Amino acid sequence: MENDKTTAKPISLKEDILDTDDPYIPVPELKDQMDELWQSISMGVPITHQLKELVKKFPSYPQPVNLLSYVYSQRNKGKEGKELNGKALKDFPLSVETRLVHLRILLREEDYDAMEAFMDLSLPYEQQFPERKKVLITEYFDYEVLGIEWHLLNEETDKAIRRAHRLMPLLHKMDLGYLAENVLRIMDSYYDEDDPSPVLDHCLLSIERVIIGYPPLPDLHHPELSILYRELSADDAPALAALAKLPKTTLGADLNRIVVDALDETSFFAAGTNRDWDLILVGFVLLAEIGDQEGWTNWLRFLKYDEDTIKYWTGDFLLSHLFVVTYKLSHQEPARLVHEMLFDYDDHWIPVQFVMALWLIAVLDSTQKETVVKAFHESINKQFYLATETGDFNDTLLANLIIKACELDFSEFRNYISKAFGQNLIDIPVYGEEEQFTRELQEEGMALQEQVEYRIATMSLTDLLKDFFE
Repeated sequence: MENDKTTAKPISLKEDILDTDDPYIPVPELKDQMDELWQSISMGVPITHQLKELVKKFPSYPQPVNLLSYVYSQRNKGKEGKELNGKALKDFPLSVETRLVHLRILLREEDYDAMEAFMDLSLPYEQQFPERKKVLITEYFDYEVLGIEWHLLNEETDKAIRRAHRLMPLLHKMDLGYLAENVLRIMDSYYDEDDPSPVLDHCLLSIERVIIGYPPLPDLHHPELSILYRELSADDAPALAALAKLPKTTLGADLNRIVVDALDETSFFAAGTNRDWDLILVGFVLLAEIGDQEGWTNWLRFLKYDEDTIKYWTGDFLLSHLFVVTYKLSHQEPARLVHEMLFDYDDHWIPVQFVMALWLIAVLDSTQKETVVKAFHESINKQFYLATETGDFNDTLLANLIIKACELDFSEFRNYISKAFGQNLIDIPVYGEEEQFTRELQEEGMALQEQVEYRIATMSLTDLLKDFFE
C-alpha cells in the first residue's frame, strides 16, 4: 500500500488541544503555562526549572514530562531525557506525543533500528493512530515530519516528497506556513548538490511558497514536468520537447495547472529573485504542441493580462515567437481569431499575434484559405468602420492586417492600402510612404519560404525551444 494513501476515516485537524480527542487533554491552567513555555523556548529562554515544577504539580498529564524529556535530549542530557520518556511511555500509554518524543530521542541518537522496531513511520498518521479523529495540527505535523525524515534516511526521496506535498495544502489552509520551515530544513539537508533533482526542487519551491503565505505548487501527474521550475537553457530543449510525448490528457491537465498557477501567483515568482522563469513560455508552447483546448482558453486569458505581467513572463518573445502558440491552438477556429483581436488589450501589439496566426492558417492549410481571406476582409473593414465611426481603432492592428493579407493575396487586398493611406490611418514614420509600403509588400509576397513567421511555425519543437534560449 502506498504510504500517502489511507483507507482510514478522515480526521479533523484542530489548532487548540482543547478541541481534540486527546485522551490527556490538559486542564486550562496547565495549558496556559505550557503555551507560555513554548513561547519561552522560541525566544531561547531556559525553562528546565519551570518544567520540573509542572511535572510535580500535574503528575496526571504527559505534556510537562514530554517537553522536559525533549529539552533534555536536545541539550546533551540524553540519558536523563530517555529515562523520563521511558517512564512516561508506561504512565501515559495512549499519548501520541509521548511516543513522538521517544522517536525524536532515538533519531537524535541515530538509533534507527530502535526507531523501526518502535513504529512503522511509513504509515500516515491516519493509519498509525486510527482511534484518533480530532487531532492537534502540531501533533499531526510532527508525526508526518518524522515520517518524511525517515524516508529520507532510507533514501526514499520520492516517498518523502509525496508526503511533504500532502502536508503543504493543510498548512496553507490553516495559515500555519511557519511550520513548513522545519520540513524545508530537513529536506534541504538531504539535498545532493552534485546530483540535482528537478522533482525535489519543485517540492522545495512549493514549501518555500507555503512558508511565506502562498498556496503550494500544483500537484502533477507527471513529475517530469518539474523541470519547468528550473532555470532553463538551450541544452534543455530535447528534454523539454520529449515531454510532449507524455499522455496528452494528463499532460494537458498538468500544464494548464502550471500556467494558471504561475499567472495567479506572479507576485511570488517576481519577488526577490533575479532569475528568469520560463514556466509560461514553455508551458504554453507544449500546450500548443499537443493542441490542448483548455490551453487555448488559458492562452486567451493570459493575453488579456496587464502589459507588465505579460512582458514579465514572455520577455522579448511576445511578437518574435509566441504567435506560434496562437496559431497552433487556434488553427481550427479562424473566426475566433477575428473576434479575439477586437479585445482592448493592454499591449497594443497583442492583436498582431492573431493576425500572424490567421495568415499561417491559410499558408499552412490551403483548404482554409477561402475562410481566412473572408476573415481578413471582415477584420480590415471592422478597423475602417471603427476609425470612421468612433475614431477608436488600433492603427498597429490595421497596418499588420493589410500587410499579412497582401502577403497572402496581393491582388485581393491591394485596394486597402490606398484606402488606409488616403484616410491617414497608417503611421508613416513606422511603415513608410504608400509607394514604399506597396513596393515592399509586392517584393516580400513573392518569397513565402523566407517569411520569418513561416520559418518559425515550421520548426521542430526542439528547434523552436532552442531558439527561445539562444
